[in-house]
Amino acid sequence: MTRVSCGLLAFGSLTLVAAPVSAQTVSEYDAVRAARPAGRTIPVNGLTLVRDAYRIDLRSGVLHLLAPIDGETFGAVFLGEGEYRLEPATESERRHLRLVTDDDRLETLTDEFEQLLLLFTDQTGEDMLAHAPVVEGDADPRATEVYEDYLEQQRERIQINLHLRIVSDLLNRPGRSDGVFLATVDGDEYGPALLAFDPLGISNLVAQFGFLGGEEVALISFDR
Repeated sequence: MTRVSCGLLAFGSLTLVAAPVSAQTVSEYDAVRAARPAGRTIPVNGLTLVRDAYRIDLRSGVLHLLAPIDGETFGAVFLGEGEYRLEPATESERRHLRLVTDDDRLETLTDEFEQLLLLFTDQTGEDMLAHAPVVEGDADPRATEVYEDYLEQQRERIQINLHLRIVSDLLNRPGRSDGVFLATVDGDEYGPALLAFDPLGISNLVAQFGFLGGEEVALISFDR
């Protein structure tokens, strides 16, 4: 398996204004953290999500939607067959990816996966609902297991609390018309990774990314 340490693409600088800690903030955060796949599913056959330099193809499978917050869907677990592609925006970015993948012929970073966790406040929820009707039923234990495993890895190894970024946008509705897109994936070739697109800058995800400034796109890999 090839290891990728970090690939950074795109530019843009916006400032995230931190909301003061309040009862509403705590309540919203608790609700987001407590959400699990709730039995609402969307069958998938050829759904493509394009976010800046990323193209994510969900070829076939099922999206298991997390319980919504105030009627808004902000997350889903995908089980099935899929592929993601990262297209470098410049030649220097392509050289960087070639260096970290140890592949001097790489043009586009591509990997396949069988499960994907999505957290978002952009138009992803609308894209999913437009793809196929929602099916109501019981929660799938497999989807719940994938989500619980992610939470465990977040606490013990990844140590990046993506839910805080989601809450920030939810608390600023309807003022925020754009939104963040975060996907955690365990790829066949490059292993566990976070695919992130944040119009406020990747540095807003966690303090340790402050050196990235206004970069909006990142691929961050983790050891298994």
